[in-house]
Parts: sequence; structure tokens; C-alpha cells
Amino acid sequence: MTDPLDPVRDEILRTARQDAAATVESAETAAAELVARANDEAASLLAAARAAGAADAAEADAAGHAHARRAAREILLAARHAAYDETRERALRALRAESTDPRFRAALEDRARAVLGPAVRIEPLPDGGLVGIVGDRTADCSLAGLVDHVLAATAARVSEVWS
Repeated sequence: MTDPLDPVRDEILRTARQDAAATVESAETAAAELVARANDEAASLLAAARAAGAADAAEADAAGHAHARRAAREILLAARHAAYDETRERALRALRAESTDPRFRAALEDRARAVLGPAVRIEPLPDGGLVGIVGDRTADCSLAGLVDHVLAATAARVSEVWS
């Protein structure tokens, strides 16, 4: 015998899953927009660093060219590192703001279940997000992990700006 509330439960579950998917999509879109803005900033920083490196190299004599190239490279690497750190921090702030929404947590829980199955144990993390655990397997749904995942996925586009 079927429960007359089954259709209602099914509709609530379907709606919750749609809301969770929309929240995850919104967070991923926000992170991608932050990465795009950071890429623009990185390009500006790199242009300035290249100009500074070129100016330093022009002033150096023949014996000092190697030193100037190393200095320019250090400036470029520092600019890249600063741009990455800034992008990561902005994305984390955006996700922390989103993480107060119960639908966001539900989306993270759904992600953990999708990775590890329905028997997953959900543990909240102090810095935001959660971790799913089944035996010795885990699904990292931390905010930092999500940001790092998005940044890694966009690494190819970022490296194009830096080359």
C-alpha cells in the first residue's frame, strides 16, 4: 500500500534538489567571476612588473643582465602569487556569505552523498563547509576545498594570462 503523501514528499525532495543545484551553480558562477576579475588584475600587475623588469634590465650593464632577469622573474612570480592569494581570499569570502543559506549546506551534503553514497556521515568543519565520511573514505566539501577545486579547474586559463 502506498502512502498518500509520497507524491508530496517526492515534490519536496525534487524542489530541494533543484534549489541545492541552483545554489551550487550560483556559488560556482560567483567564484568564476571572481577568478575572471582577478585574472584582469593579474594581467595589469604583470604588465607593470614586466615594465619594471625591462627598465631594470635596460639600466644594468652586460655583467648585471643575469641579475636583472632574476629580479624581473621574482617580481613576476610575486605578482602571480599575490593575484592568486587575492583571488582565493575573495572567493572564500563570497562562499562564506553564501554558506549561511541552508540550501547551500544541503547542496554540500548532496555532493558528499553523490561521491560516497547514502550511508555518508556528515561532519561540519570549523572554517566552513563539511566533510562526508564513509569508513576511511572522505569527501572534502570544505569552503577552502571548493575554492581550490574551482581555481585548479581554471588554472589553464590563468596560466594563459601569465605567459
